[in-house]
Amino acid sequence: REGGGGPGPTMAEATSSSRQYYIAVGNARMKLPTLTNLLNSLDAAGSRDLAVVIVCNSRDTLDELVGALSGLQRYACHYLHSDMHAQWRKKVLDGFNGDSGDSGQDAPRKILLSSDVCLPRGEPLRRGSRLLINYDLPGKREQLLRRVSLLLGDASSSGGGDSGKGSGVGSGVGIGPTFINFLVANEASMLKSLENFASQKVEELPLVLSDIFE
Repeated sequence: REGGGGPGPTMAEATSSSRQYYIAVGNARMKLPTLTNLLNSLDAAGSRDLAVVIVCNSRDTLDELVGALSGLQRYACHYLHSDMHAQWRKKVLDGFNGDSGDSGQDAPRKILLSSDVCLPRGEPLRRGSRLLINYDLPGKREQLLRRVSLLLGDASSSGGGDSGKGSGVGSGVGIGPTFINFLVANEASMLKSLENFASQKVEELPLVLSDIFE
């Protein structure tokens, strides 16, 4: 197993502490505005300490997301793509995991953008990484497992001692990994497949986002 030190988690183990939600999107062209609105809602719900991982299925979609989000000052966007050599990749992950020096409401939210083929393998993510947005639904069980497993190491290291510190969406402490799936109208049948893959119910995303992070 690449990047691993032993057998990886089973699907049941990977999803036992995670929560899955979906957000209905009218068509593929509405995904980007929906993502922007979702990030704005996260900003309004709490501090910016909650880091976000966004995963898509293709390089073209990744390039579109990078172009749309990297120019916004309120986000510190980092992205992984298949043309990166090892040192460049390490620099990107160090930037995502590192402390920007800002804090509180003025700190830019950390965002990591990646396609499936470029997701970190055995590389730890920053402590605040509790939210993964499936911009494109995973088409295979292996893709879902890899995406879910991406946040497991960070979740398992959070411990109970810090539970209760911080507030709102931004604290990211004491909660398991949370996944928000973008569901286009013609992909409705994939919701059942996703539930079968994840072995858990995928609920509709609540209107009040802070409710799912408390």
